[in-house]
Amino acid sequence: MSEEDWEDLPQPVVALLREVAVLLDRLVREGEPEAIDLRALPVMTPEDLESFRDALGTGEVHATVTALGETTVRETAFPAVWWVTYYGADGDIVAERIEVARVPDILVTQEADMGAGLRALVEALPEPREGGPAAPEGPSIRWVED
Repeated sequence: MSEEDWEDLPQPVVALLREVAVLLDRLVREGEPEAIDLRALPVMTPEDLESFRDALGTGEVHATVTALGETTVRETAFPAVWWVTYYGADGDIVAERIEVARVPDILVTQEADMGAGLRALVEALPEPREGGPAAPEGPSIRWVED
């Protein structure tokens, strides 16, 4: 989208872009991530939403998470501004958010999942064989049982 196109944006889109700028400034200065629920904006028409999407553009990162329905995460042309769309099992959009964060919440691994992954990896490791290479030196693997 060119600079001339930005001058013709509808007022609700300009207001929302200003809000994103405030949130991005807060993230840069204070490290505080925040989100905007796009489905809770009563003044945005479908055309406004499309203009908003066009104004934000597309960045370098795109991810798809498959858990209880698909979620797409798309970086905008502005680093740390993410467009996150949640789909239900039927494929309908159930939530849509702009997340202003280093990494969107859905991509951050939960503590319980990390622990489960560690347990699964350690349990899958074969026992050292007699006469085989010794285990590497270093700290042992520990975890706290739930």
